[in-house]
Amino acid sequence: MPAANQLLALQQGQIDAAGAGTQEVPTDEVLAPFKDTTKFGILTGPREWTLGLYFNMTRGGPLADVRVRRAFAYAIDQTDLVTRVLQGKGTPGRPGHLAPTSPWYNAQARMYPHAPSVAMQALDDAGYRDTNGDGVREAPDGTPLRFELLYSTWDSPRNAELLSSYLQAIGVALTPRATERNALDTAAAEGRYELVLVGFGGIGGDPDGLRTKFHSASRARTFTRAQGYANPRFDELADRQLTETDEAQRRALVDEMQTILADDVPMLSLYYPEDTWIFRKGTIDDWYLAYGWYGGGVQGAFKRLFVTGQRDGIAIKGR
Repeated sequence: MPAANQLLALQQGQIDAAGAGTQEVPTDEVLAPFKDTTKFGILTGPREWTLGLYFNMTRGGPLADVRVRRAFAYAIDQTDLVTRVLQGKGTPGRPGHLAPTSPWYNAQARMYPHAPSVAMQALDDAGYRDTNGDGVREAPDGTPLRFELLYSTWDSPRNAELLSSYLQAIGVALTPRATERNALDTAAAEGRYELVLVGFGGIGGDPDGLRTKFHSASRARTFTRAQGYANPRFDELADRQLTETDEAQRRALVDEMQTILADDVPMLSLYYPEDTWIFRKGTIDDWYLAYGWYGGGVQGAFKRLFVTGQRDGIAIKGR
């Protein structure tokens, strides 16, 4: 049955299983009513969902400069985001987009450890300096590094607040603007933004999702499409992996695709939250978290019931 607050409905006996929500991670206080292991089981594991910071490159200017995007990546403290937004219940994002839990993850792709000094030096070297002393850098043509950041009212405002503070420290100013979820998704799909925070699942499924999001000729018209990104080598690899039947050869293609994305930073995955699923043992006590769904990361009992959860020998079973 539909419930506005699934965990409360589960506690009151109205439903038999519930998730914490798409991005939310339950606090210890919220989980306290379910600690009786004779009545409830709790599943936890990696969620196939990410919050991505997208750069609109269609308009040119600083956001179309890879040096600026890399400076963002060095300035943003993803571990701090996990600690302060997810209460430690998650994993920092990877610039190659796919999470470490994906069987297609390329661990050799470039990383951006939190290093504000590296970000500032890179901007200095590229000619982005604060020439008038107002705390905000300007491009060589005088354009200030000031950007509007759209984010959903469904998501924690802490994301935008923390991003603003990280970037302010290197001389980049953000103006966060909360937007209703459907309006934000439409704006993201149509490219009506400078910077936008977009949350989505499906990152544990087939890696062809990289093509639909980042290929310059992708026909996808969704909020996950990167706006203005074009890399001929990436496009070539994305086309080849689509028809490659040899898994080892396809894996090599997908590895290089992630390497290119990590270098170009058309978007930055900020984090991957932990999944929490709670169920009433008196009804059914043999539940699994299932991985590898194309729509993975979206809460729903139908994705877990009667599924072994096997993926490369991994199974997370109810306890």
